[in-house]
Amino acid sequence: MNLKQKFFFLIAVIGGLASPTTISYTAENSSQNSPTLSSVELESLRRIYPPGYSDSAIRTIENGQVPDDMTVPEYSRLHCGEIGIMVFNPCLVSYLGEYGSEYVVIAQGGNKRVGSIDEATSFFRAQLRSKIPAFESEISAINAFVDTLCDHMAEGGDIREALPPRNEWPRIDHPIAPPNSAAKHQFSDLFTWDKCKNCVGIVAVNMANDLPPTCANLSKEPVPRITYFVVDRQTSRGHRTLDSGLEVWKLRVSNK
Repeated sequence: MNLKQKFFFLIAVIGGLASPTTISYTAENSSQNSPTLSSVELESLRRIYPPGYSDSAIRTIENGQVPDDMTVPEYSRLHCGEIGIMVFNPCLVSYLGEYGSEYVVIAQGGNKRVGSIDEATSFFRAQLRSKIPAFESEISAINAFVDTLCDHMAEGGDIREALPPRNEWPRIDHPIAPPNSAAKHQFSDLFTWDKCKNCVGIVAVNMANDLPPTCANLSKEPVPRITYFVVDRQTSRGHRTLDSGLEVWKLRVSNK
């Protein structure tokens, strides 16, 4: 699964009732490793790639390469699933910068590059403590919406009668995406890059299982089950709590 496919996968997962976007492209109908991109393809990809990515960078990555001037923080934005004002998998990455160890947090509340491990972990923790309750609240709203529709159908009503205008449907604006089913090790691709040989990352992933339909083809969203994967070039291991994950991440960073 290439980088573009990963974004399409994430959008598809968050799609439907919960969709915060109107993107309807699929990996199958988009070009892969094409030497050229049409203006239509490029326009669609601008909506997928993190804000600020140049057309030249998009073309290079779509052709299976990484731009020579790409930095670890910029490439991390792509791997952590940043799109528009969203980050699908908040992450914290330690890397070797020009002046020694540096850290970048990719999170919905704002990205941050710092030179202090304590400042990086504090910022990452604060962003997740804000995002996860918002995500859980949005899930509850969607499930209540599904219950209302199913109750109406059970009483013999037409579902269209119970539907409010589309712009009033509940949606997920603070997603934490499920794992990449095509990856051997979660969040490991970034660390195969030459510039990330000494990188250590921690990334939030939603490991909740899908639920069966509640009625017709309507399914509720499962309660989020966030796991924190600590990743380097050789390993990728999940931790059930943020504190546990950060403790192991700090240990890995200190051993690099």
